[in-house]
Amino acid sequence: PYFVFFPNKKHNHRTYNCSPFHSDYGALIRAISISLPIGYSLLIKDHPHHIRKKPNNDLLKAIMSTDNCHYLSLNTDYFDLIENAVGIFASASCSAIESLMSWKHVIAFGSDPYIFGSNLLAPIHRIDNLEKLPVIINKCISKSVEKDKINAYLFSLISSSIFIL
Repeated sequence: PYFVFFPNKKHNHRTYNCSPFHSDYGALIRAISISLPIGYSLLIKDHPHHIRKKPNNDLLKAIMSTDNCHYLSLNTDYFDLIENAVGIFASASCSAIESLMSWKHVIAFGSDPYIFGSNLLAPIHRIDNLEKLPVIINKCISKSVEKDKINAYLFSLISSSIFIL
């Protein structure tokens, strides 16, 4: 069983504006790694727009310092990863919406005004304190996603996004 972390592009302005305290992906990876129960892994797939299509060395260093984290090829299928994951970690990333569409637990660092803003009823687990990670991860493992809440949230998101002439 595994969780997935899809970091934003390196130097992405939304990450620094929406989640300034969660922009050090190496630190996040180490925090997630020590919070995962035995037997669970964290898979990390770099952003598809990653310039030059070379691995992010900062991420690689953090991943190589752990036993339960794995850096995936840029060619790894994004949707297969989501489909088979227990949950998805996101930081100011649109991958959270795609994960909700697949009825997955989404654990979001910081705030993302383009998707969730400060909506406390959004069907995500928001991390504002890394000490809460083990509890939230265990909730994701032990409880199914609330599909009704996700469907209602996605419907309201789509309904409020339609422009009528």
